Amino acid sequence: MIALKTVARFKEMDERDFAEYFLVGSLFSILWTMFVTSAWLAYDHKLGSDLRVHTEQWLGMEAKQD
Repeated sequence: MIALKTVARFKEMDERDFAEYFLVGSLFSILWTMFVTSAWLAYDHKLGSDLRVHTEQWLGMEAKQD
């Protein structure tokens, strides 16, 4: 996704202010996605249906027992 965003805005990357804004925004997006995914997996493991385990079983993978 970041590569596509970079290609789409390649000409604008010549401006230093925009490039910094773009890089900080991309980093924040990645960190936010990691946080939300981790929080969802933790919630699902403790209180939900533990979708990760069901998906691993459906794919024929061994699920780790905690």
